[in-house]
Amino acid sequence: MFTIKRIAAIAAVAAAVLLPLPQAASAQALDIKEKCTGKTCIYYSGTGAGGFYAIASGKDFYGHVDLWGPGITFRNSPTATNPSTDAHGLGSGWVCARGWAHSGGQYIEMGWPCVHVD
Repeated sequence: MFTIKRIAAIAAVAAAVLLPLPQAASAQALDIKEKCTGKTCIYYSGTGAGGFYAIASGKDFYGHVDLWGPGITFRNSPTATNPSTDAHGLGSGWVCARGWAHSGGQYIEMGWPCVHVD
């Protein structure tokens, strides 16, 4: 599910104007792609050659998410409930996110979605 903050961030990167539309309509207008595995999702907009913007997000867990891909230096989010991090990338290839719940001093994988950016 897209939050207004995430849609606004992608809109700024895409140089689009975010109008007061329902969230689903706004996401379609910006051509945001999404893939979720378990409780971890990756969202992106753009192309490899023209540059893209990606967001890694965790849902319903306390922990962190990692994000990496073409032109993205490996990033991980601060530890939080519903963690997220974002980055701009450039180039074609796989963009991946990996979620990690923190529980009792252990890390538990919460999903590992990847999308191919052309």
